[in-house]
Amino acid sequence: MPSTSRPRGFSGGSNTSGSGRPVPTNTPMSERQQMALLMQMTSSSNQPELSPGGHSSARGRDKNGRGESALHVAAIKGDHDAVKKLLDQGMSPNLADNAGWTPLHEACNHGHYNVAALLIKAELSPGGHSSARGRDKNGRGESALHVAAIKGDHDAVKKLLDQGMSPNLADNAGWTPLHEACNHGHYNVAALLIKAGANVNAKGYEDVTPLHDAALDGQLKLVKLLVERGADPTSKNQKGKTPCDIAAPAVYNYLKVFIKV
Repeated sequence: MPSTSRPRGFSGGSNTSGSGRPVPTNTPMSERQQMALLMQMTSSSNQPELSPGGHSSARGRDKNGRGESALHVAAIKGDHDAVKKLLDQGMSPNLADNAGWTPLHEACNHGHYNVAALLIKAELSPGGHSSARGRDKNGRGESALHVAAIKGDHDAVKKLLDQGMSPNLADNAGWTPLHEACNHGHYNVAALLIKAGANVNAKGYEDVTPLHDAALDGQLKLVKLLVERGADPTSKNQKGKTPCDIAAPAVYNYLKVFIKV
């Protein structure tokens, strides 16, 4: 099972969860919390104006209480036509909400490939700036590629890589998209990231590598892929533990041959 309790990117201090992994404090709301709040938006007065008659919402200056523009709302819903209309009216695809999420983050988070492609195209146009290149991040320091990797969204990951997003961007905790793919057991996404040049020995929080993540979660197929692509099975985290030391039974026997007694 993926280590769902692992800390996402953060910038401040942290406590420790029951799993032994630190839990960041003062982090933005989780995706689940964001969706719960979104479902509570029953009054049109709580949402940005989506109609052409809105005085300034088409430019993104009107936002709801979470700092979401009309483009965020349309991206969350996967409303391709509304997203296109708002972009055509001049709304910036790079506006961030209060948690630092752009519409592209949201489209990737909710698996809306067509909307993500539309936003990427807008961001790479002469008038766009750079979030499709990965320089726009949410409050945890996650790029859209992190979000897609966490979700295991192969199509979105491929689109973002094809548009030039780096597979080695780290969030505030040091996690790369490959860390996240391995932590959540997404083999195909991990393979795609590695093919694109992801560092298989990248060190995240407490010097944890993608191999540590895959070993801890018992992902034998992923562990083999990482080792075959050059991951160091003797790499130690800050606690002095190798992937073998923390490996689930399903992968322990495979990794123990790499450890000299």
